[in-house]
This record gives sequence, structure tokens and C-alpha cells, in this order.
Amino acid sequence: MALPVVLWTVAALSLLLGNLVQFSRVESQMTAELLYRQKSQVDHRAALIYVTQALMSDRRLQQHPPVEGQLSLDDRVIRFRLVNAAGLIDMNYGDDMLLSLLLSRALGWTPPRVQSFLEQRRRLPAPAFASWEDVYQRSGMARSELDRLLPYATVQGGASGVNVLLAPLDVLHLLRPDNARAVQSFDEARNKPGALPDFTLINSPHHQTVSAGAFRLDVGVAAPDGRVQYHRYWLAPDNRRSAKWQVLDQQNIPDT
Repeated sequence: MALPVVLWTVAALSLLLGNLVQFSRVESQMTAELLYRQKSQVDHRAALIYVTQALMSDRRLQQHPPVEGQLSLDDRVIRFRLVNAAGLIDMNYGDDMLLSLLLSRALGWTPPRVQSFLEQRRRLPAPAFASWEDVYQRSGMARSELDRLLPYATVQGGASGVNVLLAPLDVLHLLRPDNARAVQSFDEARNKPGALPDFTLINSPHHQTVSAGAFRLDVGVAAPDGRVQYHRYWLAPDNRRSAKWQVLDQQNIPDT
């Protein structure tokens, strides 16, 4: 009779030990995740401070094509991308032809669905969308569709067209999908000091020379698995406080 008791005791102890090992692993993973989140918040804050200070100290950045860079913080590298909102398609004020092009090419919407969106936008008091959450709530888009719009569009641009001198490559390819080489040539020319880009390379009727006071800032932080996870901020000068910037909106964006 003692043998079954001993075997049951050994089995119970083995099960208990296994549970303790599993609990220890879960606790270690939770600790690592918490530490990553805390570091990520510090990294995002550091990038925000660095970029807003740069925008104030060097006005040329406010009229510059998209800028990419990185910061070193302790043993971590923080990547960032800065885009003037004038180089994006505005969901509030973009003209019907430009919005139709965006929704059909980026989302594959049919003409009737595009027309329905445009009519709905006209019925809303301007600006129709104060944030990207408004776009989601008021347009009937799925979250996946909203994510696909983020590289091209803004609700902070305030213009009917696009300033192609400030536009990211995603937008330039959307405007000129038939000639990637022309887009590349235009991008190289606009980044050369003193060079005058050939606007016929883009050949877009939607080009405007206006600029915007708002900016899109993507901050990338390396996750524990090695991927770079980007968080997107929409920035603008704070008119209530001189030399200060405010975050107008923000989103998590797909991993890169």
C-alpha cells in the first residue's frame, strides 16, 4: 500500500514543481514586458523633445521633405520620421477628385462607396474629422482600412491638394503609380540643396505649394523580439504657450 502513496506523492510534487517553473517563466516575461513599456515611454518622450526642439531651432525643417534620423539613449537606438502634414492628403479639405483617388487606390473602394463617403463628409460641419478616431467613427471604415490610409492622409493638413515637395514617398507613388523611376528621380532632386525638381515627373494636378503648421512624427522603438514598433504623433505649435508644441492626435501603427 505504501508504493501507490509514494508514487502519487512524487506525481503531485512533480506537478507542483512544473507549475512553479511555469509561473516563474510567466513572471519573468511580465517583468520584461513591463520594463520594455517603461523604457518605451522614456524613448518616445526623448524623441518628442528632440524633434520639437529641432523644429524650433531650425526653421528649415518645417519646409523640408520627410526627414529620418535616430537617437541613441543608453544602449538603445530610437528611430524617427518627420513629415509636414501639407505633404499628405487631408481627409477634411482634400478635393473630391483627390479623395476619390486616395480611397480607390489605397483601399480599393468602388465608385459608389467613394461617392457615399464624399456625400457624408459634405453633410458634416467642417472640419468633418478632428482626429483619426473621428474618421473611424463617422466614415464606416474598418480598422484595417484606417490603418491602410495612415501613410497617405491626415486630418491636420488644411489644404485641398498636396505639396509634393513635402510629401513622403508613399504619397508620391500614389499620385504617380505608373512610373516609380520618375518618383525616385523627383525625390532625389528635391533633397539636393539648391536643386529645382522637375514637377512634370510627378505630373499631378493636385500639387500645391502651401505648407502646414502640423507634422507627423513616427517614433520607432525596438521590441524585445527585435522588431521596430512605431508610434505616430501629430504635432503642432501650442499657440497658448510660446516655444511649446502639443500632441494633437496619436496612433500605434503596424510594425516595420
